[in-house]
Amino acid sequence: MKYFLIILVLVTNLVYGQQENDVKVYKSSWYFAAAALYPRYMTITDKSIASHENFGLSFSLGYNVTEHIGFRLTPNYVRLHSFYFGTNKEEIDNYLNMGTINFEAIYNILPCELISPFLLLGYGITYFKSTNPYLGTEIRETSIKNSFAGYQAEFGVGAEFKYWDNISLKVGVDYVIASNNKIDGNEHVNEVKGILQSNGDSYMNLSAGVNWYFSRGEKSNICEPIIGIKEIIKEVPVEVEKIIVDTVYVDNIIERAIIKREPFVLEKVKFKFDEDILTREAEIILDNVAKVLKKYPEEEIGIVGHTDNFGTDKYNMDLSKRRAVSVKNYLIASGINSARLFTSGCGERLPIADNAQAEGRAINRRIEFNIYEGISAGCE
Repeated sequence: MKYFLIILVLVTNLVYGQQENDVKVYKSSWYFAAAALYPRYMTITDKSIASHENFGLSFSLGYNVTEHIGFRLTPNYVRLHSFYFGTNKEEIDNYLNMGTINFEAIYNILPCELISPFLLLGYGITYFKSTNPYLGTEIRETSIKNSFAGYQAEFGVGAEFKYWDNISLKVGVDYVIASNNKIDGNEHVNEVKGILQSNGDSYMNLSAGVNWYFSRGEKSNICEPIIGIKEIIKEVPVEVEKIIVDTVYVDNIIERAIIKREPFVLEKVKFKFDEDILTREAEIILDNVAKVLKKYPEEEIGIVGHTDNFGTDKYNMDLSKRRAVSVKNYLIASGINSARLFTSGCGERLPIADNAQAEGRAINRRIEFNIYEGISAGCE
């Protein structure tokens, strides 16, 4: 038991010790899973006593039908230890070897979170045999010495640690109740056992393991900050003639800003929805920015990203910084010395339009340029 707790502590420290990461959620997915188990009898007969020399292994093939609901097929092996006292009061050890195949339904409560809790409900078949079952004080031979097949039901809770995209860590605890009372090696027909107060033996499984997602469906949008309100920006075909006119206008804006030492905003420097990827139109505008900046090689430029007010402040700060870095990287690729470019982000903190309106939010999602004077224009 103590080794299992050590593993849980190490897993938790590993996850919390990492930097925060965006959780990617998919509409469906297939995965393989493997886990180490610590099983232990929850209730036992009036003669036998549960012990701690237990272990088990688990393997699963799982399919998440939606972001919340999944199913998996799970073969398990568990070895459970118990003991009783013989006629001469000597301690006699009994080991149960049991294989199970369970079909399990899983409900992921918070799929968008880095640590995602889940509920589990399952049903399966069992095959088991005890090495040294209790035969009674008169050493009577009974059918308890044989191998048995049966059924079991399980329900459990756990959490998935989704720090990586295709690999996750998972821990959980399951309560399992069998269809018979032979698994502890001591059949006592009239006993009432377990949380459900049945005549079937019950045990628990503590588990810690790894999921490997080998196939993913489409990326889900359920983790958007506000579903059904945030407008969707569609790609619009770029008009070549319009860009030619705009680029001349861009040249004038930049040169006037450099001369007057004032910030400037280029409204067509836009990004794909909720991403830091520049649109093709934005790239053409930035080509002209690079052309003008080459005419003023001594000028240093600040690049500040801004967002609308959808999403958390923390998320928007990160998004605005990533967008500023995308602009910087494009200008570097266009021949501008990286030492001249300084990036920062303000997130949603400096709106210039009303975020209650779609038009205002579009205006607030902007990149602002300024003449860098040695002080960042960010909003930390």
